[in-house]
Amino acid sequence: MKKFIYIILAAVALLATACREDFKELDKGHTPLAISADKDTLYLDQTEYSSNGLTLSWTSGTNNGTGHRIYYSLEIARAGEGFDAAQMIFNGQSEKFEQTWTVEDINTFAIEQGGQPGQAIALSARITAQGDGFDTQVAECDFTVIPYKPITKTLYLVGNATPGGWTLADATPMEMKEVGYFKTTVMLKKGFFKLICTNEGMLPGYMPGASDEDLAQRTEAGQQDKMWQITTDHLYEITANLITMKLTMKEVSAVKPDFDDLYLIGNETGWNFWPMDRDPLDPFLFRIGHFWTLGNDFKFGTASGAWENNYKAATENAPYTSEGMQFIKGYDPDPKWVLLPGECNKMYKICVDIHTAQERMIMREFTPFAAMYMVGDATPNGWDLGNATEMIQEDDSIFSWTGTLFAGELKFSCDKQSDWNGAWFMPVQGDKEPTGEPEQILFIDKNSESITRYQYAQSADVNVSDIDMKWRITEGGKYTITLDQLHERVTIEKK
Repeated sequence: MKKFIYIILAAVALLATACREDFKELDKGHTPLAISADKDTLYLDQTEYSSNGLTLSWTSGTNNGTGHRIYYSLEIARAGEGFDAAQMIFNGQSEKFEQTWTVEDINTFAIEQGGQPGQAIALSARITAQGDGFDTQVAECDFTVIPYKPITKTLYLVGNATPGGWTLADATPMEMKEVGYFKTTVMLKKGFFKLICTNEGMLPGYMPGASDEDLAQRTEAGQQDKMWQITTDHLYEITANLITMKLTMKEVSAVKPDFDDLYLIGNETGWNFWPMDRDPLDPFLFRIGHFWTLGNDFKFGTASGAWENNYKAATENAPYTSEGMQFIKGYDPDPKWVLLPGECNKMYKICVDIHTAQERMIMREFTPFAAMYMVGDATPNGWDLGNATEMIQEDDSIFSWTGTLFAGELKFSCDKQSDWNGAWFMPVQGDKEPTGEPEQILFIDKNSESITRYQYAQSADVNVSDIDMKWRITEGGKYTITLDQLHERVTIEKK
């Protein structure tokens, strides 16, 4: 029985101890309420807009041991003006002992309280602790903020030179790379543009300053309304630095073409869509060779069977020698090139260049080479260009050869030019193994005034002189080779 009583007493003691611990959780002691700022003076910098700008922290205060919860309220007002018109930050929250603002948020708050950029504004914070069964407590602290003039975090291009014209809702947004620094790449056409801070109004905004490279703010309708002028349709990279007040603009080439396929369509094709070859060195170039018999109208499609989104001549009934080309998004207008009757019954090669804002159509009559040669250690005469293996001409454009190849490299010379800077047919990639089927080949003419150089003139990553690709013959034996100059195809078939 005594043992049972001891157990009961121990349990009661343990329960009492637990109750005292719980009570102490609600007993805030007798610490006076106090509040402080982590900085007496805040020099705000917009480049740090997302960093912590101000932290106010306070002690718990006391509930005088009542066990009742303490509720806190925080207010901020201009120093010396009392708290009658203070801004309430929060009201009646418990278990909260600090409040933090970002640089941007405290800057906005300071300006809303009447602060001026670059000038100090003194503020007072008041924390109030209250609850049931104990006296309300109040503590205050002062701090000073020197705000900045906020720079817009949005910037747009608007004007008849831009894709969206003068329509505000369609204004072209620039990307904020960092505070005050904006960048975009955009297709601009001949016309004018300016910068606006929102797509809801023309003000505030920026215009050219003392020069086109300088920025000037425009905040009032009565100010002079200057604009930047575009004189050449092109893709432009534009940067605006609102801190240094400078604008840069330069022409750039698109990284990726708008279309992966292109088709010749016209009277010659029976208005069917003939696929063109995509250039292996520059994906913005498309090629086709053909012996023209019908002539008349032609243009270029971007999808088989689609009569919209075509590349067309710059003018109606343009001669085939006219390189001017435009992209028409819809169906109209519909200008085409024309090959006249007297210009038919000839071979032509076409190169269509769709580099953004530099579109052109290059069509030339093709005069095939009268001889074709094989060179490389896979061929009977090796790398002796002067004694290169000659192929047999089958017709004006096609050559063939049958014989023994060795394991090694192979390419085709059109002229055996002794300095190796002549005309060549090469594979579309280095060390390419033949498939035994007709496959696309690459024509490169390294002569200084060649049409090849002219066609690649807009290809930033192509240096014609450096191109030197070869087939890789992995197994020696008897082969038959057929090379078609006009259609730029070769078949290297092992027997």
